[in-house]
Amino acid sequence: MRYAKTTGVDMVDSHFTDADPRVLIKSHEIPLPLYPGDDGFWAQFEYVLDRVSLAKRMSAVTGVANCIEAQGVRTFDQAAKLVHKDWPGDIMLFAAKAAVDDPETIWREFDGIQGPFTDWVVLLNRLVNTAPHWVSPSSFANKAHFLMPRPEEVAGAIARGEIDCPSLIKSKLMDTFGGTLDGIAADQRTFTMYPEGSPGHGSYWGMHPAAAGAALAIILLMLKTSQTVKSDCELCAFNVADFRAYAGVHYPMDNLTGLAGGHEAVARKLPEYAQSEIGMDADQVREYLAETKVYWGVEFGEAA
Repeated sequence: MRYAKTTGVDMVDSHFTDADPRVLIKSHEIPLPLYPGDDGFWAQFEYVLDRVSLAKRMSAVTGVANCIEAQGVRTFDQAAKLVHKDWPGDIMLFAAKAAVDDPETIWREFDGIQGPFTDWVVLLNRLVNTAPHWVSPSSFANKAHFLMPRPEEVAGAIARGEIDCPSLIKSKLMDTFGGTLDGIAADQRTFTMYPEGSPGHGSYWGMHPAAAGAALAIILLMLKTSQTVKSDCELCAFNVADFRAYAGVHYPMDNLTGLAGGHEAVARKLPEYAQSEIGMDADQVREYLAETKVYWGVEFGEAA
């Protein structure tokens, strides 16, 4: 289900499908998204709308990781900008660097490690930037499979009278956009914080959160940190995901599934990769990944 874009980026679908061996997480293994008309969808949309409103008003940020605050992010429009043109591993490397610099952090020991990767910082950097590559095909295959409309598409459809919504949603839209929906009807990109609007592929599930969840799995696997530092790393990953809601391009269901999907892809790919490419013991890597897993409220497995 997609609603036409009136202007801006054309809608595109990924060439990845469940049949591709690089797609580690198949469409039948994840919870179904909520579409307009489904119970619970409008709560998802309202979540985005409330955050877009804060970003449009340049409200001061709250609940931000220390490593992100250190980048000078002070308002939610700046938060949306932070996750606009970034590369997949950029922001989580802030968390990794802060964790490594903390005096209480120690490197986790692995049996059987061998080869040239005696510099742990280089290895951490390598894996943080490699992990998003493992989860990307799954994210984009599911985007193409589920064809979930972006929040901008839903806002545009509301503004043009193509779909109905609860009165509270329309009231909040009017309040956020100067008392009229004419601007969104003419150019629905204005719903978002980005001039070009949302990316052209479907919304579910998000690649930004997937990359963050994958990178977080690597950081927590390789570093034994204090609880404070661990919490800040987790918050950084959540911020990367949630800032995309402030930008108006993703729902919370996209973000939580993406965060969980990032870890899941690493759990399925890394053990054998680490053993064959680096010399780590695959079973030990698998054990540590299970111990350090962050639960985002999403489970993966064969559909019932």
